[in-house]
Amino acid sequence: MLKVFFRRFILLFPLLFLVATVTFLLMSLIPGDPTDLLLGEFATELEKERLRESMGLNKSLFKQYLVFLTGLIRLDFGFSLLSGLSVKDMIIQRFPATLELSAYSVLLSCLWGIPAGVLTAVTKNKPLDFISTSIGVLGMSVPGYFLGPMLIWLFSIYFDVLPVGGRENFSSVILPSLSLALPLGAILMRITRASIQETLTQEFIKVAYSKGISNFTLYFKHALFASLIPIITVVGLQVGSLLTGTVITETIFNWPGLGTLLFEAIQQRDYPIVQACIIIIAFIYVVINFLTDLLYTYANPRIHS
Repeated sequence: MLKVFFRRFILLFPLLFLVATVTFLLMSLIPGDPTDLLLGEFATELEKERLRESMGLNKSLFKQYLVFLTGLIRLDFGFSLLSGLSVKDMIIQRFPATLELSAYSVLLSCLWGIPAGVLTAVTKNKPLDFISTSIGVLGMSVPGYFLGPMLIWLFSIYFDVLPVGGRENFSSVILPSLSLALPLGAILMRITRASIQETLTQEFIKVAYSKGISNFTLYFKHALFASLIPIITVVGLQVGSLLTGTVITETIFNWPGLGTLLFEAIQQRDYPIVQACIIIIAFIYVVINFLTDLLYTYANPRIHS
């Protein structure tokens, strides 16, 4: 396990370096001058040149890249072009909201998706299997920009039991997390169902059944543990996508997370924030994949590569 950990950990650094380099080059190729955005069209060339010098934009691309890497090592992403605030402080302020929403969404999706997948697998071609599969297909098909407003209409307007949006208390996170957990749980249910059905055909399940093991232990312990690899993969991808900010859901529910920060920065062409958010997103995905690989080894010790 330690050998696998160090091997994967060492590979993180060149991958993160490559992501940071590509991000910098892509941002430098964006047409337009940031000084025009900050000073407006009526600014003189002297004023623009002074601003370029203060921002380091008058240096060569290679020198700007070195400054970028140096700041990245210190976790210094610069300052917002519009507000002048530290980009790092803005991300630190927004990320806990995204982390909270992601945690509740993944928890809810696992709580209903995995048990439903097991139940539909052991009731194959029965009414429960048909009903659950139909719900799963419906959950995967409904887009977030439709499901979110429907939940708001039902629970906030019609029944008036939950807030429309914002992040005030625990009740505020229920609707956005439910909006994310329903489709994610549907995906988990279908993956779990397919994996469990394949596992139930293996010999060790038949041997365990012949020994008189209870159905609950057989299905939810032996069969489920042997089917964890695809389930871990799906959960890992879910966590990665949620932690990087779900722009549509956060915008619909006015949730002050990383997704809305990135969306606002793109609208306002605030390049330092966009650049920092992309790097943070890539870093989260790389770390999540790293942890997923470790879980693979734990779930199936025969996996070493």
